[in-house]
Amino acid sequence: MDGIKNNLIFGDVRAGIAKLEMMSKAGADKLHAVLDFDRTLTPSRNQEGKDVSTWKLLNSRLPGAARSAADELYKKYRPMELSGKMTAVEAAEWWSSCLNLYKGGNLKWLDLVSEVEETIPIRPGVKELFDVCGKKAFPRLLSRPG
Repeated sequence: MDGIKNNLIFGDVRAGIAKLEMMSKAGADKLHAVLDFDRTLTPSRNQEGKDVSTWKLLNSRLPGAARSAADELYKKYRPMELSGKMTAVEAAEWWSSCLNLYKGGNLKWLDLVSEVEETIPIRPGVKELFDVCGKKAFPRLLSRPG
């Protein structure tokens, strides 16, 4: 475990090491990779500097009134998110309100797949991360609209 600890950067070294030791003791069968896309597996901007987040793409496909409502939600909640003061309740209100707009906008996953593949790049190393998870049989929990 020392090799792993020496190659990581921790905000709180003691807490980080305690978490690593807890995971090691629990065993690989208890480990799950929980991943989201925007700003984790994908960058927020492409090479041209254009915002290419999943949320941006989904919002662009909404009809006028729903798009305006999504913009208002963004204006309300994004500053809270950036300040680090957003509560779990506020976060749930934001994403559930957005998901309801998408549902009401009749957005279909299959209609978006090709646009996502063409416009939203994957960060370097993501394929390798999934390969390691697959080889080690780590369950991967991914959310996707639909």
